[in-house]
Amino acid sequence: VSEIADEVEGGAKLSSSLSKYPDAFSDFYVNMVRSGEESGKLNQVFTFLADYLDRQYALTSKTKNALIYPAFVIGIFFVVMSWGFGWSSGG
Repeated sequence: VSEIADEVEGGAKLSSSLSKYPDAFSDFYVNMVRSGEESGKLNQVFTFLADYLDRQYALTSKTKNALIYPAFVIGIFFVVMSWGFGWSSGG
């Protein structure tokens, strides 16, 4: 973040500084910032991106939580099945 701030203070565009860190900032994010710079509505773009990231996090979290129970049931199923086969083949 400090490197990005230094570049922007040195006169670089924020979008070009962000694009140097693709692991942290996706193409979508960089292009939205670029459009905000060009339109003069960077504040609105950041508000949109904050809402977008919140919605994306909520969706990811709900998806993970929805998959926990089925994964648990399937895991228990395999444990019980392997335990049952272990008993039946041993005697």
